[in-house]
Amino acid sequence: MGEKEMFDYWKDTYKVQTLGWSQAKAEAILAEWQAKFTEEVTALVEDKSLGNRYNINAFSSSHLNEILEAFSEISFPQILLGYALMVRKSNCQADLFEKRR
Repeated sequence: MGEKEMFDYWKDTYKVQTLGWSQAKAEAILAEWQAKFTEEVTALVEDKSLGNRYNINAFSSSHLNEILEAFSEISFPQILLGYALMVRKSNCQADLFEKRR
């Protein structure tokens, strides 16, 4: 359930009348719930030592966003190293091509 669906589900109920119910509040509540869920699953796996026999991962959209954010960070040293390796490889291939002529 996304924040829009959660907002639509609860918008006409008496439980949210005094909260100033909005889609932004639904998003905040959902993000907090997903974070607590992930923490609880992680704690259960560690406490019960289920990790030895099973690979259990808590997955939610907020966790996916955290993963994407972590992998979206730019590391300039890695980019420069990759570029240098590509240039070196292309030079080696060019030398090999020249030797075959």
